[in-house]
Amino acid sequence: MNFWQKLSTRLVVVFATVAMSLTAFCFIPTPAEAKVASTSEIHLFMSNEWKTIVNQPTLEVAAAINQRLDIRRDEIGRAILHKIHGLGTYQETEPVLFAPHDGGIYVFRLVIHWDRDLKVTDRKHTTIVDWEVLNNQHYRAVIQSDNSTFAAQNVEELNYLFSQLMVSNQNI
Repeated sequence: MNFWQKLSTRLVVVFATVAMSLTAFCFIPTPAEAKVASTSEIHLFMSNEWKTIVNQPTLEVAAAINQRLDIRRDEIGRAILHKIHGLGTYQETEPVLFAPHDGGIYVFRLVIHWDRDLKVTDRKHTTIVDWEVLNNQHYRAVIQSDNSTFAAQNVEELNYLFSQLMVSNQNI
């Protein structure tokens, strides 16, 4: 091979490497920069506070839970997003809604808005999570809707996150 052939081969390799690197950079999302509270730091009630509330009628307990969820909805929404879509960028959580369901279950709905920055394009997403509480205790958390391109991850950890919100339940 002469000098010009070697040079052109090396240039092709360099350009291909640069092109692949730029392509990867454009499509790999970056994680949100906002601090996400540890799930062990998020509690709706103090233990002594919960002991007085838990003896009230179920509807009043559900209303108290809803009020506390609504106050901390951004913190909880950010933690949920961090668990199930770790590379998403949190935007906001709508005010929490709750309703009674069959069998004495109360369902608390969290609607979380977020986006995934793919460098080339920015896509908005909405994830809806229902938290079910039965007999004033965590029953389960369910992802009702998620319009993300990628499936939600760590769904079992999401359930654990909600079970820890009222950790004082276990201390009564």
